[in-house]
Amino acid sequence: MILFISLILSVVHLDAQTKYRGIVEGGYSFLQDNKSGLSFQVSTIHGVRLGSYFIGGGIGLEGDQIDNPSYTPQADDQLLNEFPYIGLKTVSTTSVPVFFDFRSMWDRHAVMPMFDFRVGVSFGTVFGPFVEPGAGIRIRLYNAIAISANVFGKILYDPGIVTDVPPCTDGLFKQVGMRVALEF
Repeated sequence: MILFISLILSVVHLDAQTKYRGIVEGGYSFLQDNKSGLSFQVSTIHGVRLGSYFIGGGIGLEGDQIDNPSYTPQADDQLLNEFPYIGLKTVSTTSVPVFFDFRSMWDRHAVMPMFDFRVGVSFGTVFGPFVEPGAGIRIRLYNAIAISANVFGKILYDPGIVTDVPPCTDGLFKQVGMRVALEF
């Protein structure tokens, strides 16, 4: 975060078009590959606009409902006491992603394509680094106000869940999703 703050402070005085921007967004995604489930997320991003581009930092809240491949409804009490997750059909997780966000903010027309790239670390039940590229559409409403919608892919690596038992043999969470945002 110190790197982010120093980067913002070093570029603020470089360009007369540099302006603060805030973004609030929400979305959902589906876990892909060898894990299945849903993820819901909300986040806030703050940074500066440098011409047609935005660089900022964000923090969010993400809740996952992951289908449990180890679900055993007939498990005995001793096994459930030792491994309580076996009795759960879905496992709920909560995490807080902290990330850098880079995106396009072209204003030549009211409706323009947008590209987004995030890199960060997720803290919580699922812990690890992630990358998240996205693409979509941005609609300028009034001066600095805009809305956007994009689809994204996310790859998160959690080294703490790597086991010899599928589906956690690789520690990767792969997601595909959609989100909407309000820029101000």
